[in-house]
Amino acid sequence: MIDRPKFKEIAYEKTKKGTIPYKDVETIYSCVDLKMDGIWGVFICDKDGNWKIESRTGKIKKEGHTEREGCRGTTIIGEYMLGSHWANERGWDGRFYAYDLLQHPHYENCENDDFIDRRARLNGMFRKDTPHFMHQTMQAHVNDWKYVWDEYVEKRGYEGLVFKKYNESFKDATWARMKAKAEIDYICMGFQMGGED
Repeated sequence: MIDRPKFKEIAYEKTKKGTIPYKDVETIYSCVDLKMDGIWGVFICDKDGNWKIESRTGKIKKEGHTEREGCRGTTIIGEYMLGSHWANERGWDGRFYAYDLLQHPHYENCENDDFIDRRARLNGMFRKDTPHFMHQTMQAHVNDWKYVWDEYVEKRGYEGLVFKKYNESFKDATWARMKAKAEIDYICMGFQMGGED
């Protein structure tokens, strides 16, 4: 099981000038990924082409086999579209949107490499090496975050943005996300019927 980085949440304010985050994202981060409404997924393919997608808890969500030799021996992190109403509306259920490469037979363990290098290697795989259900997550330079937010989050209903630094290893990642809608988990311990008042 691979632990996902702890996300920092970025709050924002909507003004007449548009969306303004409470952090200066353009000086802190290097790039921005588009956030979809999927689950944290880890694609692991062995040297024989047998692959599986695990959730963040290590539960196997899907398994298969690929003849594409270029993805053998890899571990790829992404968002897996599984059972999401958002993904179903778009016909994307079952797709895997990759955004990080942690293991590759030519580079061995990539976790300690800078994100910019891991992402470049992942980009190179998408020419011919990945299974048909795998796609790349859209990534842009951090200076373009406002365009990505307006065009994809506001107009097309994507979940939000994930800000990243190019010069960080996976284990030291300080990713931050800015979501269109805040989510809060809670546990209801019971309720009591109110009176007439």
